[in-house]
Amino acid sequence: YVPYPVISGFLSGIGLIIIILQLSPLLGGETYSSTIKAILSYPDLLRNINLQTLVLGISTLGILFFTPKIITKYIPSQLLALIIMTGVSYYLGFDVEKVAGVTFSVPHTFMPAYSIEIITKYIPLALTLAFIATSESLLTGIIMDSLTKVKHNSKRLVFSQGIGNLFCALTGSMYGTAATMRSVAAVKTGATTKTAAILSSLIMAVVLFKFTGFISQIPICVLAAILIKIGYDILDLKVLKVLKYAPRDDLYVLIAVLGLTVFYNLIFALGAGIVLAALLYAKRVADNTQIKTNTYNPSDYSPLETKVERDSHYKIRILHIDGQFFFGSITQIVSHFDELLETEYIILNYSSNSELDMSAIFALEDIIVRLQAQRIKLYLVVANEKVFKQVQSLDIMPQIGADCLFSDETAAINQAITNTHLEKIIE
Repeated sequence: YVPYPVISGFLSGIGLIIIILQLSPLLGGETYSSTIKAILSYPDLLRNINLQTLVLGISTLGILFFTPKIITKYIPSQLLALIIMTGVSYYLGFDVEKVAGVTFSVPHTFMPAYSIEIITKYIPLALTLAFIATSESLLTGIIMDSLTKVKHNSKRLVFSQGIGNLFCALTGSMYGTAATMRSVAAVKTGATTKTAAILSSLIMAVVLFKFTGFISQIPICVLAAILIKIGYDILDLKVLKVLKYAPRDDLYVLIAVLGLTVFYNLIFALGAGIVLAALLYAKRVADNTQIKTNTYNPSDYSPLETKVERDSHYKIRILHIDGQFFFGSITQIVSHFDELLETEYIILNYSSNSELDMSAIFALEDIIVRLQAQRIKLYLVVANEKVFKQVQSLDIMPQIGADCLFSDETAAINQAITNTHLEKIIE
């Protein structure tokens, strides 16, 4: 139930946070933990730019953005830039701030002392931390679902986090959660499987144990440039192609979530975005009393539709979306297309007079991809002229095919019948 503008504003906000915080060390300034403090430091920073850090940073960005894909196929551009620019800084003797004081040791295990007094005193604090950690992890799961198009198992996520934190307690370590920023950064740099998190930890342990000498020579400005590139990759730039088709309500939500994420609090931004989206949608429904209750109802068939499906042995299926195709109805609509077996053609009839919002546009694109993976041809029927023109203007039309968009359901049925060579249905 999280609408796309909220996710888009949240992701872009994370990307902007990274970029804003890393511009200062890129130019030779201090590293800040607050975006507001970082922005306020820019005037003084621009008057006192360290040219050596600027050269290293710009050169790092050049490697990150322009390394040929034939090279990045075998070695990540981030690792390549880190090695090359650290070597350049070391051999040219640049006077820039470096990573220093890196130490590594294996933690010792111990059994905590328990008593009734300790348990009663710290249970409320433990429950508070557990709630915060669980919320952070589930939030990360939502963001990862939108990026990877794979539904996460929330119960397994929380259970494994609990097991991990038990081991943290046995070593006196801080508790941990799924981290949104690092998870998004990992996906954007090429991570595709669950083993990426495990390999990341193992590689980090090896690097800290064996290569502390190299790490201590890494310039902070090089790391800042790498993080700026990651922040740029996190920005949801694909949303720009649908902004002019989106309702103003979606833009208000996106801008609000973006601003709150960057300048206030990530968790609050997500909650405020969901609430704002719900309120604005409720207002939209109230302003247009003719909008029907949003349901997905493929059972209300005409005799012709029933005959077509039965006589084609369900190679042709006719589906209706009654009401508005919006973010609240996307989940059940999209999931329905995973259950269609032995189907060759789907005629999707969208009869609502309401234009598609941003969430619906991307959901329609998701439906097309899913059906293509199942070798199912989609015929989209849009009766409303205004909505028909909106769909025609979308960038997803090449995926559907101009000959697969109809304003009349009968024409779509006849086309599917012709392609399946079912003469007896035509009769």
